[in-house]
Amino acid sequence: MTTDTQLIIPICLLISTSPILSGVSWRHCGEQHCLPVVMLGRVGDTTDKARTRIVRRATELFRAEGFGAVGVDRISDLAPVSKRTLYQRFPTKDDLIAEYVRTIGDTNYDSMQDAVDDDAPPAERILQAFIWLQNQTTPSGYRGCPIVNAVAELPDATHPARQLALDHKDQVLGFFRDQAASAGAADPDELAEQLIMLFDGASSYSLVRDSRIPPSFLAAAKTLINAQLPPDSQPLK
Repeated sequence: MTTDTQLIIPICLLISTSPILSGVSWRHCGEQHCLPVVMLGRVGDTTDKARTRIVRRATELFRAEGFGAVGVDRISDLAPVSKRTLYQRFPTKDDLIAEYVRTIGDTNYDSMQDAVDDDAPPAERILQAFIWLQNQTTPSGYRGCPIVNAVAELPDATHPARQLALDHKDQVLGFFRDQAASAGAADPDELAEQLIMLFDGASSYSLVRDSRIPPSFLAAAKTLINAQLPPDSQPLK
């Protein structure tokens, strides 16, 4: 198991060499009040590699098995980091769960955005997002929306991960709303709500049936979009 190198640096040295604190006067480190500061990580590191490994392993395990089946000991063993290192970065398992929801939400949203052509008409961009979801639902492997799954495991509405889950869904809702407005939809808010309900519902459909989202999913999206487009616009086919 790997361990982290620790550097113990007198706080007066940090102050004297910091461009931010250079104007602060401090007596030499022989004084009793000059306490050492523990610096985690290796000399020259600009990223917290241990934290990255922890989040990566936690994401893999939580995604595959859920929160209840995965303990902190297992995450630290597979990272691999000491439990002390893990708790220094995530004081509680709930903190790690919240980071998982944030990470998986950002990853999925970025992936969806990558699948959308910035130069396509707004209505087409909505449809491209739906095609992206359809492509995620490969048979015998798709486990449903990880954000919805996370919320299902967290009955406490005050859990920090619940707000992060809502933030992610609002981000997707906002994407649909913005594209609907740009396409000239009669009621962008209403259309966005209809689309995200279809979006999330199709994900659950695929999970339960262990099958790819069927073509009728895209047909339903087109029907909703076309019903709101201006009469003189080109409908989706």
